[in-house]
Amino acid sequence: MDDINDKKSKKTMKKSKRRAIILSLLAFGGLSVGSFGFLPFLLKSWNTLQYNIVDFRHINQDNINYEIEFALSDLDSFKLNYQDLNVDLTKDKEGKEVVATYTAIYDEFSRYWRINSKYSNLSFGRRYYLKVYLDDKKQKRFSAKKVIGFGQNVTNFVDTPPAVSTINFEARTPSTASVSVKFADEAANLEGKKVALEYYYVLKNQADDLESQLENTKTAQEIHTSYVDAGIVKDGKVEFALNNLHPGLDYKISAIRYVDTNNRQEIPLSPMQKIALDPKIDFEKDSTKKRLFETKTAKFKLVTKSLIDQNLSFSQKRLNINFDSFESTQELQNKIIKMHYKDLKTSQTYVVSAIYSADLASFDLNNLDPGRTYQIESFELEGAQIEFGNTFIKNFYTPAAVIDSKIAIGATFANVDLTIASADNLEGAQALLYLDDSSIIPTSATFFQGQENGIYKISFKAKGLVNDTKYALDKLLLISKVPNSVFSLQKDGYDYKNILFLWNKNLEISSPKRNFITTISDLKTFIKLEPKILASKVEYTFGFLPESAYLNDKNLYLYYYKKDNPAKLYKSKVAKAEGSEIKFDLEDFEVSSVYKLAKIEIAEKPNLAVGIQFDLGKSSAQKLPYDEFFIKYRVSEIKFDQITETSAKVAVSLEGDFKNSVGKTGAKNEFSAKLVFGQPGFGNLSSTIKVDLAPTNQASGTPGPEKKEYILSDNKLILHFNLENLDPKTEYQVVDLEIPELAEFFSSSGILEQNAKFSTSYKKIKIFGSNFDNISETSAIATIYFDPTFNSYLNNYKFKVKFKDENNQIVSYPNQVGPNNTKAVTDKREKEEEKEDKKEKDSKTVQTQEKENKNPEYIQVVNNAIKVSLSNLNPGKKYEFAGLESAPGQDSGLTELNYEYLNNKLEEDSNKTQGEPLIFIQSHRFNQLKVNPNKIVQKL
Repeated sequence: MDDINDKKSKKTMKKSKRRAIILSLLAFGGLSVGSFGFLPFLLKSWNTLQYNIVDFRHINQDNINYEIEFALSDLDSFKLNYQDLNVDLTKDKEGKEVVATYTAIYDEFSRYWRINSKYSNLSFGRRYYLKVYLDDKKQKRFSAKKVIGFGQNVTNFVDTPPAVSTINFEARTPSTASVSVKFADEAANLEGKKVALEYYYVLKNQADDLESQLENTKTAQEIHTSYVDAGIVKDGKVEFALNNLHPGLDYKISAIRYVDTNNRQEIPLSPMQKIALDPKIDFEKDSTKKRLFETKTAKFKLVTKSLIDQNLSFSQKRLNINFDSFESTQELQNKIIKMHYKDLKTSQTYVVSAIYSADLASFDLNNLDPGRTYQIESFELEGAQIEFGNTFIKNFYTPAAVIDSKIAIGATFANVDLTIASADNLEGAQALLYLDDSSIIPTSATFFQGQENGIYKISFKAKGLVNDTKYALDKLLLISKVPNSVFSLQKDGYDYKNILFLWNKNLEISSPKRNFITTISDLKTFIKLEPKILASKVEYTFGFLPESAYLNDKNLYLYYYKKDNPAKLYKSKVAKAEGSEIKFDLEDFEVSSVYKLAKIEIAEKPNLAVGIQFDLGKSSAQKLPYDEFFIKYRVSEIKFDQITETSAKVAVSLEGDFKNSVGKTGAKNEFSAKLVFGQPGFGNLSSTIKVDLAPTNQASGTPGPEKKEYILSDNKLILHFNLENLDPKTEYQVVDLEIPELAEFFSSSGILEQNAKFSTSYKKIKIFGSNFDNISETSAIATIYFDPTFNSYLNNYKFKVKFKDENNQIVSYPNQVGPNNTKAVTDKREKEEEKEDKKEKDSKTVQTQEKENKNPEYIQVVNNAIKVSLSNLNPGKKYEFAGLESAPGQDSGLTELNYEYLNNKLEEDSNKTQGEPLIFIQSHRFNQLKVNPNKIVQKL
């Protein structure tokens, strides 16, 4: 560039010197003929005016557009009148081979002439020379020609940007590659300069048109990773060695950039500017050229070694794949590996991912169909080529499972049809179906082939179910061994020996297809015990089997009817079924009638039928079927009559149609009736009569002489019993009536509830004997003894003893005495006599009586005797026993007593109604007891 400017300067100086010499000769020599010889030269030199460009700029704009700016001095610009200038770009310095012609326009603001154009007509990496001149039309005819040149140190050429002319991108190993780049750069602008290679790798399934994606920086960062490698241009080319590449990936060159910071002004590139591509290799304009900028690194070779199959469920599986590698696979570690597999039944393919680590990958497969065969088709691992080993098993299987269920429901059974998907052949194998109720025995069935391959059917009938009860299909257990099971080759430990079938995801335990509620029908009961016939009710006990356990805790009624009147139904009391048993109480019926059971009704569901079953071959003790019963004769009334101290008559009325029912029911016509009675709490006495109800004896309607003991009417039989040898003043109660011959047709239940009691009278007092002691002129001690058997009830009662004197004056003893009477003297004498003669004392019992009755108003009977002190007697008078006076507040019957005196044989005087009364005579001077010759002598 400097040499060119020097040459221009020398040439201009030569022209100036010539012009000066010629002017000098003309001046000194004058105008002469010889001077005309210099005239042409002078005219020529004088006609040319030189203008110089003092500044020149070439601005490269993105290797597509460029701009040229040049400036003249202000004076020259003025002289040129700022007019447009022509600019030629030529290949040679002489300007003969013009490539392009432009018009430079003056810019008043910058005071530069400017040209804006494109490189489209120029070649990259070439030098083009500039020729600036005025248009000939703008030159004046007789004026000097204006010539525009370049001043000293001003560039007069343009270098187009260098371009990549050829490129060779080649992968060497899975992790290295080389790139060789040649430039179109005749001007050698890049020689020795630093350029950089910018490249990236594209992930799988990413767009190849990276250039369009680079417009969005965020998107570009997401889809690729860029790298930069630098080199020095030498001899018009540069070599790049790329290391640490990822194997098996597509690498692409995105740009070659000028990165040298020591940029000279004449180089039309700025730092980090992309170097253009020669049109012959520009892939942006010709997509077929992309391959020049792409390469794929080699892949590592892996071989599948083994498969370990682990079933997580029928729809989930884990496949552990082991690989063999033949070189270091460090760069493959922790990368995502994909497995492509196919359902052989549907041919649908699936992809699952895992992490490759230490030559192992564990794939978790979900949403698998049960009972299917799957096949591994390929593996995909970035940077690796995976092949199947010779012994590698590609197929894997999912466990069999129940995929459908259909249930037909009954009251005590359910028909269950199951559909099973299985990779094994289950035809002919047996299985057990369990319900969620452990009390139900599992049922077995056999598999048979379905309409599709791999589909099998099995049908069960679950029995012994309970009405209106919820059940669930719990488990299906295979009890047969499946030969040649496909799972025998798998290393998962899964086989069909006692295996539980899984349920499909649409058949969870809560699924309607696994749950059902039995209907309500076929409810059956059976008469468990012979009916218990009581006086006031009939007890029926029913049972039922587990199939009818629905009845438990239900309120039930038992309906029945009179056999000769089926239209009228009777209903039992409500009964609650508990523990598979029902107890009914039947209380609404008529005596001596046959009834038959009609039905059992559930209170909450009266329209639901409940069957009644019983053994038809059995009969009850009443000679009737178990569903029939006869209401027994029963005691309806007990009356007492003619009650004395020792006897009573009892009339027992038996309710029932004895005339018509006896004989029809198998009851006997002749029987004995035993009335059991006794004092309350005891049943130690009885009275028995004979009854004959033969038709011949019933004809008269009233009892004959032989039938005084009973009376038969239409609706009752009255039995008359004579009770004898009773104790006076004693309460008796009827406790039972026994009729052995009619044990199944008569019931004495309820007699105690009638509280049939009576008490014998007690007006007769039998005097057993007496003692009169310590008799004085005015006093005596009297002891009266009563019959210990007949009058024992007098014990503990209190009385006064009444005596009658000769004037029929009655005095009751003890009586009230004053302090001046003779009782004190008498008492003193009595004490002296007691001291003198201890041998003649009364018994210990009498002594106790005296001690208890010391000065009482009434004397208590003790040990069947009463002892009383008589006072204020008249000497020498006769006194006769006149009876007993009952103390106030005691039984009213004790006020009207009759007395009877026993003879010396301790027997009643049959010739006297009342016997001889007790008499004693009060001595006047000495103690003397005068007694009637018939007086009873006491025996202890």
